Amino acid sequence: MVGGDTTISESTAIARYLGVKYAPHLTPGPDAPNIAMYLQWLYYSESVIMPLMDNYVVETILLSPDRRNREMAARGLKLLNSVLGAAEAHMEDREFISGDFTVADTITGHAVIMSHRLGADFGKCLNLSAYADRLEARPPFIAAEAA
Repeated sequence: MVGGDTTISESTAIARYLGVKYAPHLTPGPDAPNIAMYLQWLYYSESVIMPLMDNYVVETILLSPDRRNREMAARGLKLLNSVLGAAEAHMEDREFISGDFTVADTITGHAVIMSHRLGADFGKCLNLSAYADRLEARPPFIAAEAA
């Protein structure tokens, strides 16, 4: 994506740029009471959840069957389940990541939804399951998925 004279290729940077530039109501300002929580979860997903999910996808989907390593895939899924625990605890009594729906929900929500779809254990993650359901029920999500 090009923003001014800079090409932005990192997904969270793209999401944050689009929010700041075109949807400021989805990006808490520096003095907002939820700014720290917003930033924590905006970046937690890409720095903690997604690398584990990426490894799992490589070992179960992208590599040819003869090159896949079941132990690496199992370890990746186990670690993914572990780091989802922090998000599960955070979502206790919350509808969205940092109050109202924000750009952080597009990033962390994507990681949660894809983790679930890829087989992460949501049996004990009732908060994340409900969160994913809320996100998937939003009209913009339905429209994007249908496109």
